[in-house]
Amino acid sequence: MDRFLLAENPINTDDVIKQYIIHTIKPKCIIEAVNASDDSDVVSSGFPHQIFEFINSDGVPEIWALIVRDVYDHSSSDEIEKLLSRAWRWFRAYMEWEDGNIDEQEASQWN
Repeated sequence: MDRFLLAENPINTDDVIKQYIIHTIKPKCIIEAVNASDDSDVVSSGFPHQIFEFINSDGVPEIWALIVRDVYDHSSSDEIEKLLSRAWRWFRAYMEWEDGNIDEQEASQWN
């Protein structure tokens, strides 16, 4: 079973609020989730990463990069690649849930 946590600092002084996915079981790691639709240079860092497409509830495609920033266990690159795929499924489910909440909130404002 995967154990993911979403971490962000909404009072960050930067213009962009960074989102991190923390995997709490082996391989323990921190993965940064970056909307690459806004910044195509985000994956040029050399860190292990994967690129994914998400169609939001408005039908707009978004390009997301999941970038492994730290790994705290000895893990093979194959394990990390599989973890990124699982992290994407989890993060995509979170974004779908969040989009649903936003749509529901907007609909209730107009009623």
